[in-house]
Amino acid sequence: MDRQVATDFLIQTARPCDLPGIVALRERNLKRYEARGHLPLSYDHDTLWRRCADAMASPMARLDVVLDGDAIVGCLFLRLTESPLNMMRLIAIQEVFVIEPDYRGQGLGRTLLERGEQWAKDNGAESLALVCHTGEELEPWFEQRGYPQYETFCIKRLE
Repeated sequence: MDRQVATDFLIQTARPCDLPGIVALRERNLKRYEARGHLPLSYDHDTLWRRCADAMASPMARLDVVLDGDAIVGCLFLRLTESPLNMMRLIAIQEVFVIEPDYRGQGLGRTLLERGEQWAKDNGAESLALVCHTGEELEPWFEQRGYPQYETFCIKRLE
């Protein structure tokens, strides 16, 4: 069960000066993920930088960070898009959702996710799609928050 968010953390909308910390956070966590043999479903450093910068200027995206002092220890990046099943409906899609492992269990992920859900609702989204790979230790965490596994992807890296 999550504990309350500690009061010495700040959760806020990302600023341009946060970009280096966001990219570094994601890259550290991708290395852990790949070390366990998983194939990332994401994009490279430069693409993430560009997409985050674009998100900061777009009303169709939301990028929040968790700060511990000056260090970025968590991030949630969502974007609104038309539903692939019904082009007349908006959905929110997770681009990045990460909390540093040493900071988990303090309510930071829950708080980020709740902020993202509220933003998505306020902007007309009917659902929020999060990526959680089958067998990942966070799968139960997502399910406890109302995100049951919907589908499994099969992906091959083409080299």
